[in-house]
Amino acid sequence: MKSTIMDYNLSLNNIFWRVEKLYYDREIVSRLSDKIFKYTYKDFALRVRKLSNFVLNKGIRRGDVVGSIAWNTHRIAWNTHKYH
Repeated sequence: MKSTIMDYNLSLNNIFWRVEKLYYDREIVSRLSDKIFKYTYKDFALRVRKLSNFVLNKGIRRGDVVGSIAWNTHRIAWNTHKYH
């Protein structure tokens, strides 16, 4: 369906591009039980790209199933599964 609100799809690639290029200096704040962790969208983008390269180097490809567990903090635990 053609939208009249946006000129581009609201996909993860487009969202990631926007935060990386337009809001790189804005802070992300994550509260832990004993402290507050702050970092920028630029740092976030670097972490995402590093994780992406790690996953690709492990042989994960398009169509493979990758599960993640995150509790709304800067930490994320990755668990990968390959189904045949």
